This record gives sequence, structure tokens and C-alpha cells, in this order.
Amino acid sequence: MTLTNRIKLLLLALLLTVGVVLADQVSKAMVRDFFSGRDPVLEYGSYFMLVSAWNTGVSFSLFAESGRAGAIFFTVLALVVSIGLLVWLFLQPLLSRSIAVGLVAGGAIGNGLDRLRFGAVYDFLYFHIGSWGWPAFNLADSTIVIGVGIIILFDLFKGSNKSI
Repeated sequence: MTLTNRIKLLLLALLLTVGVVLADQVSKAMVRDFFSGRDPVLEYGSYFMLVSAWNTGVSFSLFAESGRAGAIFFTVLALVVSIGLLVWLFLQPLLSRSIAVGLVAGGAIGNGLDRLRFGAVYDFLYFHIGSWGWPAFNLADSTIVIGVGIIILFDLFKGSNKSI
């Protein structure tokens, strides 16, 4: 890959990362504003609810009771992971991997910004079937899952086409 193509790939991935961060932060602000002074739950049909929830823990609210020390730890961890992802992004020679890492980095930075600003991550999407439900999440969480899925998918099939 030429240096020019590598720079174009990097700029595309960085643009995607910034776009994810902006979309995540704007969507969270819009939902927070929407719920200001309202009931923190709005049901749409029988499978989806818009909720207003602060997650002080990590995935699935693990370690949510860790207090201020936990909030500081998870904020620092989010920043370190975000920096590591950006470094990894600079090293990517493949389009699929660059897109995937850009999605993960954007999501990690978006949630990290929440931790820095509020000490918790704002979640607002909640899917459920009857009494069983998936934990509330946000756009940043979605892009992280999609990015990791792309990395896993392409790593499973990397022997078949190494140029993707």
C-alpha cells in the first residue's frame, strides 16, 4: 500500500471515529433534554423503550457500586483504551480493520467523554421481550459491538482474502 493510500485510509477512519463521537454525544444530549422533567421511561410498542439511565459501572452495569474510586478508575481505563485504539488505528493497513477500529475507538471515546463529564455513561435504548430485557445501551455501545464484530468476522476469514 502506498503512503498516499495509507493516509487516505487513516483519514477515512479518523473521520468515522469523530463522526461516531459526535453522533453519540448529540444523541445522548437530545435524549437527556427530552427526558428533562419527564418520566424516565417511554415505551414504544411491546419490545422497545426509551429510558434515561446512568451507568456508573462497565458493561451490563458491572461494578456499578464501586463509588467514586470506581468512577475514576473506569474513566482512566476508558481514556487509556481510547488512546490504544487510536494508536492501533494508525497501524491498520486494511479498510475493513480501519473501519472496525474507527467504530470501536469512536464508541470508546464517546463513553469516555461521558465518564469525564458526568462520572457515568448515559444509556437510553432498552429492548425487551416480556420481562426479559437486554441492559440499556447507547449509540457508542452499538458502534463498539459492530466494530468488534467486524474485526472477529474478518479475522475468521482473513485467509480467504487478505486485501479486505
